[in-house]
Amino acid sequence: MKERSEKNYKALALMPMLLFLVLYVGCGIVFTIMGKSSPFSIMSRYTAILITIMVALLCYDTKTSVNDKLEVFCRGYGSQGVGLLAIIISAPIAKELGGKYKIAPKRLASLLDIFACAALMLVPHDSAVLLVSQYGGASYGEIIRWQFYPVLLLLFTVCTIQFGLLRTKDEKNASV
Repeated sequence: MKERSEKNYKALALMPMLLFLVLYVGCGIVFTIMGKSSPFSIMSRYTAILITIMVALLCYDTKTSVNDKLEVFCRGYGSQGVGLLAIIISAPIAKELGGKYKIAPKRLASLLDIFACAALMLVPHDSAVLLVSQYGGASYGEIIRWQFYPVLLLLFTVCTIQFGLLRTKDEKNASV
C-alpha cells in the first residue's frame, strides 16, 4: 500500500474543512434565522466532523480502496497527542452528561480516562498492537484474542455504571 496519493489536490484539499464550516456554521445560521433556541447545538459539531471525514474518505483518491485510506487515517490518528486531543474534545460532552446525571467531576474524569484508554488498547493502530504485529509477526486478529485487560476494564466499568456501584454519597443523594 502506498502511503499517500501522488496527486496534488491544491485548493481542493480544503474542501473537507469548508464542508465542515458549511455544515456546522451554516446549519447554526439557518437555525438562528428560523428562531430555534440553541441553534448551534442542533447540528452537533461532532456529527459535522464525522460527515466531513466520510466525504473525504470516499471522494479523494478514488483509485485507492477505502480500507487503505482508513489505514492511513488511523495511522495518523494514532500519532502522539491525538488520544489526548480526543479526550479534550469529548470532555465537554462528558461534562454535560455528568451534570445531567449528577456524576461527580472526579468520577467523570476517571470514567473518561478509562474509556479512552480501553478503547485505544482495542484499536488496530495502538502502539503496542503495532509493535507486536511488526516484530512478532502476529496479525491484529491474533493479538485481539489476548486483550483481556481492556475488555474486562470496559465490562466492569459498564457494570459499575449500570448498577450504580461505587457512587459517592453526593451522587447517591442527588440521584436522577
